[in-house]
Amino acid sequence: MNAWSATITSDGSARLYFNMSAVNWWIAGTNGNGNFAYFYNSNGKYAWSAHSVNYSGSQYYVVIPSGTWNGVILTRNNTSTAPSWDNKWNQTGDITLSSTSNYISKFSEGSTSVTWGTAVKQASTGKLTASSTNVFTAVNVTLTPSLSSNADINAIKSTSYSVSPSSNAKISGNIFSASAEGTYTITATITYHPKGYTELTSTTTASAQITVKVPAEETHNVTISYKCDDKDVQESMTTSVGVKTVSEITAPDIKGHSFVSWTLGNGITIKSGSTTSLTIGIITKSTGTYSLTANYVQNSVYFVNTARWKTVNVYAWSDDDNRNSDWPGEALTATGEQIGGYDVYKFTSGAGYENVIFNNKEGAGDGEQTPDLTWTTNKYYVYNSEGTVDTDDWYEKNQVVAVLPELVISLAGSMNGWNTELSRFVKSDDGLTASVTVLLEADTYVFKVVVNDKWLGSQETITREHCTNWTLEQGDGSDNYNCHIIADQIGEYEFVWTYATNKLSVNYPAKGEVYEPEPAPDGYRTIYLNTKNLWHSDNAKFFAHSWGANDSFQDVQLEFYIGYIYKVYVPNDHSNIIFVRMSPEATEFAWDSEYLWNQTIDLTIPINKDCYTIRGWGADQGVWTTYGVDHNQDPLYSSSVPSACPDVMLQGFYWDSNQDKYYGCTRWWNLQQEAEEITSYFDLIWLPPSAMSSGGVGYHPKQYSNQNSDWGTREELEYLIQLLHDGGTKVIADMVVNHIDTKEGWCGFYDQDFGEYGYFQVDGSYISQNDEMNWDADEYCKGKATGAWEDGYGGEQNYGSARDLAHGDEKVRQLCRAYAKWMVNVMKYDGFRYDYCKGFHMSHVNDYNSNAGAYFSMLEYYDGDPNVLWSRIADAGENTLALDFAMKFNVLNSGIGNFEYAACKNPNSLIGKGKGKWAVNFIDNHDTFERGNNCDFGGSDPMSDGVKDRLLQANAYILSMPGVPCIFYPHWKAHGAAIKPMILARKAVGVHSESAVSDEVVGNGYRAYVTGTKGTLILELGAACSSCPYGYIEVAAGPGYKMYITYECAIPELTITPASTTYRTPTLSVNMSATGLAGVPTIYYTLDGSDPKSSATKKTYNGAIAISGDVTIKAYADVAGRQSEVQTNVYTYDPPQELPITIAFKNTAGWSNVYLYSWDSSENPLTGGWPGLKLTNKNIGGFYYHQFNDNQPREINFILHDNGSNKSADLLTYEDVCYAWENGQAVMVNCSDQPHLTIYHDGTKNPGDGVYEYSEDYVGTIFYKRIFTPGTWETLYLPFEVEKVTVEDDGEWALDPWDGSTGHYYLAAPDEVKNGVLYFDFTTTLSANKPYIIQFPDKNGYYDDKVITFHGAHKWNELSKSFDLLTPNRDMQMGGNKTLQKQELSENVYVLRATNDFILQRNPTTLHPFECYVLPQQGAAMQSRMKVRLRGQDDDVTTELDDVMQPTLNLTQPMYNMLGQQVDENYHGIIIQNGYKYIK
Repeated sequence: MNAWSATITSDGSARLYFNMSAVNWWIAGTNGNGNFAYFYNSNGKYAWSAHSVNYSGSQYYVVIPSGTWNGVILTRNNTSTAPSWDNKWNQTGDITLSSTSNYISKFSEGSTSVTWGTAVKQASTGKLTASSTNVFTAVNVTLTPSLSSNADINAIKSTSYSVSPSSNAKISGNIFSASAEGTYTITATITYHPKGYTELTSTTTASAQITVKVPAEETHNVTISYKCDDKDVQESMTTSVGVKTVSEITAPDIKGHSFVSWTLGNGITIKSGSTTSLTIGIITKSTGTYSLTANYVQNSVYFVNTARWKTVNVYAWSDDDNRNSDWPGEALTATGEQIGGYDVYKFTSGAGYENVIFNNKEGAGDGEQTPDLTWTTNKYYVYNSEGTVDTDDWYEKNQVVAVLPELVISLAGSMNGWNTELSRFVKSDDGLTASVTVLLEADTYVFKVVVNDKWLGSQETITREHCTNWTLEQGDGSDNYNCHIIADQIGEYEFVWTYATNKLSVNYPAKGEVYEPEPAPDGYRTIYLNTKNLWHSDNAKFFAHSWGANDSFQDVQLEFYIGYIYKVYVPNDHSNIIFVRMSPEATEFAWDSEYLWNQTIDLTIPINKDCYTIRGWGADQGVWTTYGVDHNQDPLYSSSVPSACPDVMLQGFYWDSNQDKYYGCTRWWNLQQEAEEITSYFDLIWLPPSAMSSGGVGYHPKQYSNQNSDWGTREELEYLIQLLHDGGTKVIADMVVNHIDTKEGWCGFYDQDFGEYGYFQVDGSYISQNDEMNWDADEYCKGKATGAWEDGYGGEQNYGSARDLAHGDEKVRQLCRAYAKWMVNVMKYDGFRYDYCKGFHMSHVNDYNSNAGAYFSMLEYYDGDPNVLWSRIADAGENTLALDFAMKFNVLNSGIGNFEYAACKNPNSLIGKGKGKWAVNFIDNHDTFERGNNCDFGGSDPMSDGVKDRLLQANAYILSMPGVPCIFYPHWKAHGAAIKPMILARKAVGVHSESAVSDEVVGNGYRAYVTGTKGTLILELGAACSSCPYGYIEVAAGPGYKMYITYECAIPELTITPASTTYRTPTLSVNMSATGLAGVPTIYYTLDGSDPKSSATKKTYNGAIAISGDVTIKAYADVAGRQSEVQTNVYTYDPPQELPITIAFKNTAGWSNVYLYSWDSSENPLTGGWPGLKLTNKNIGGFYYHQFNDNQPREINFILHDNGSNKSADLLTYEDVCYAWENGQAVMVNCSDQPHLTIYHDGTKNPGDGVYEYSEDYVGTIFYKRIFTPGTWETLYLPFEVEKVTVEDDGEWALDPWDGSTGHYYLAAPDEVKNGVLYFDFTTTLSANKPYIIQFPDKNGYYDDKVITFHGAHKWNELSKSFDLLTPNRDMQMGGNKTLQKQELSENVYVLRATNDFILQRNPTTLHPFECYVLPQQGAAMQSRMKVRLRGQDDDVTTELDDVMQPTLNLTQPMYNMLGQQVDENYHGIIIQNGYKYIK
């Protein structure tokens, strides 16, 4: 019998047997008793068996659950509920499974000792069956062994045979045959497994008898007929064979005349030309029909299906009208062979066909076909769909690759969103390979190679060491056949496909090579689009429509860059962009395209961000981030363990302190009120978990990126952090990254959105596969935790109350890196405290700290052994501190807490091991204080008066020792007055985390001399307390403790608020305060900039000082002759703007109402009582505004709101200010960012959009756009001065009208009317409120209309509303339309039209904005037109207006070159038409 392994792997049917006779009071079936077994293994997995089953008498068995097990506990349980330790009545000890048996013959309660009996194996009867028991000699007989039916039998392992007599007989495998007559007995020895065990075997035997005879020779006649060329052969062959009846045996239908031989029966061959009489040696059977096979010559041709026909037919024929089938021939089946990725088809025949056609037609329907081809045996035909291949152009197999059309090969995978269009292979020049280069970041990717729509993969992983000649196949088409590649650095990876072998290789970038992205062209910037998770699907294409202030725009397709990132180059002067998602069938961008799928809203491109990340299907669901810049910046700190750290920390909460409990509430709002005091004493504050959680303290986080929690809102937290930072205190976040709670059920998680730092859709693949989800969850979620096994420590690594994150997986680490970096850079935390560090390996802490650049880090590893704590710190690369539980339990609780002060010397803690740099010393925290776990300092009533003395001694100890002291919030609130001087003493001397200590035990007391950077601190505890030594000053004392510091260190500390600043109020209040360890300090100061220590103008500070104007304050503090350094603060007065003040609001959120509530410094309302003034004035930029009166105050407090749920914070201004609504709050925006007022020539915002709405008091800059046809005169009247002129596609033009030699345009002003002719003079000055005629020549040789933009030098509300009329003489006036809309004139006027004369227009006539007209002579006869003449640069030269105009080139009229030859529209060069010359 094979040995049974001590590590059992069960398939769910194996059994463990045990004898109940020794413990008969356990027998099941009475009083709800039940016997069960609890199986477990060394990996922490366990499972209960089902109820035991009676096997025989007192013997029972249980079915072993599926899995691998090392041990078992037998139990007696209450059977009314499922087995558990809660309903267990009796049990054995931990029983180690046997290596030789599955049967426990004796055991006893509570004991691990058992007696193992002989392994149970169920007997079985064997059976041997022969396929025939009466046969002729040399006939094979198949032997089949089997077992009698028994539930315990699993499977036959092996069978051996013996035969008697053994001469003249043989058994090969399970085949018996004999060459001599006789009766043979065959015995089979059958080896089998008991059910459920592959380790246990048993055997049984069975036998069978077979009788063998030598057949008598018989002679019978049989007629054999066969066919050739579909014609019956006229003669027949007759022979004598051993059959009892005459049968006609018909050969297969064989084409052609290439007959070689027939084979009849068992080895009887009749060849062409043989005799007709044959002797039969051995007859294998006495009745039946013999089979007939033909051996004949066959020829083949091959077809390479380059056109990828779904159906391939072959039609073959000879000149004698012999053909294989009616048209379109026989359908062929692919051989399974491919050449260059194309399927090969084979047609074989022995009919000697001469011609062949391959086609894909169905009956008489349409389809493609080859030309008539000459049959060329064993050659390959490569189809060309254009039908240009020569009919005899067949190839040897090894020649085919070189003539194949290029395969369509793509790389599709997680590196490009599985898009088959993005990463296409390109054929090499020699035609042997194809390749594609892909930019990859360091990560693991899955992919397949798509060859002509076939998705090929492998179950292997490509690495730098193993990256050549990978064979890919379709497999089962599932993810199991995805290739994997590990990219070990960012860079370009070349994927190479070899045609001849159909194998893939990958060329990695050189190890350590630094990747440099391609810079944008000059004048452009690179903008990225991140399509991950949404837009990337369906092989979509992406386009960008961008535009700038001068109305220039571009439409361009985005280029694939990396992963789900696409890029586009945008001109630097384009400030807006729209991203568009289109069908892969789209070839260009158009707003009315049928292929347009999705688009974003109009986006403003931020100055400091370059990547727009899609967050949803809505047009506005996205966020601007920075790709490759902000989120890859150098960390703020290279180490998260400050050297010689002088910091003192406050743990700013305790368990359930988000409620109003005994020791104070520590919600964010409450801590805001305490911020000033906290920052006066503490350098660090540890806050509770701030992410959204399942409630309570926050240690079951649900969504890290949502910082609204039971402690308060994100806004309250951000304000708290700001207050703490303003006071100089760094903030430590409680990072709960071991586990995460769900949104719903067992496996529904929130997305984690860290903006530019990453977006993560968390699912079961983020959860460790040994999490309870895989066996305790509902059926829907069970088994969906597929992440790496937990890599934590010991048996406590599994956190049962939430789902354990799989830190062994890169994507989980990416999530945690993003979270940490986001907390530092966005939420402005300074460091981390890591929760439940037994659950994941500490190397990850080093990773997260290094990536985020955290200032400070500490572990929570609950263990009182300093060696274990140091081991975990070492695992983290020594890049973190740890909460010193060894100090807590061994020195504070057991030592000072029990008045055993000797424990303070050579403490069994991190500082005792010389590791103070990495130690955080604490007395209690939220896990140890009043939690019912007997870990409190001082016992079960830790805040009682009886504990107070020891508690203050412990605080004095940790505030004197190396390491970083952490004061517990309840201790601070209850005993702050006593703790404050301890903190000041530590800071005054400069004690830090690595300070040196010289100490001694004095009776039942302790004395320590601690060296700081500025002096020495002496701590005395218990019996060591004495009087103050010479040269020191006592700074803190109480029952059982004293602290002294070097006298020189007792220097007072001065604080002046506010710090140096610029202010705009009429006066500023300045406050001063000082603290001193030697008494209450006195503060002296000056206001004239002189030194207060020597100046005669110094004053004693007695309260707040009101200053005005520019003031320099110098001050110092003095206590007992110890003086602080002189502190200098400079206050600069910046007068506010002249009144009145305007407040504007951009209603970006689309509120139905906008209200302004305002009040002065005395809280007097300025715009009425609440809700204030409803804003209705709105300028063209979309800003609602209110302008206050000159007599209203220059200090205005205000709130912007919608009289509903939206309301800004209290705001303050001394000058004009503009706000917009973003992310639920009012944010200040640049008033100059208001949109420009753009007026189009036809009076509309855009042609065809209707009349443009405007406001007379609009404050923005004005643009005027008009489409000018080059070479055409038009009128122009501008009510504003022009700053510059820009031209579409040609940039800015100088304000330089044509002066006879240079300039960009002709400009002429009216001068006089003489004899009915209106004379204009050329001018080089373009002024406001003056009428002109203007012509833009075709500067660049393009005869297209141009969009000309005149940029106003003034704002619209600054413009003169006067309307100047030019009066050339008393009989004629010229004027213009200064409005922003089309104007209907009610009188007859002359208007310049395309005839280049002023044409009389009878009322009413339409005048576009900024066009001119001429009023006719009063009383004069109305002429149809008014002649116009221009005076040249020489005043005495005049010309008709037509003479300085050149008509547009008409491409449909005759055109000639300089030689007089007529040319067409494709000609380029000098063109003559109607006497004018053009350059084209």
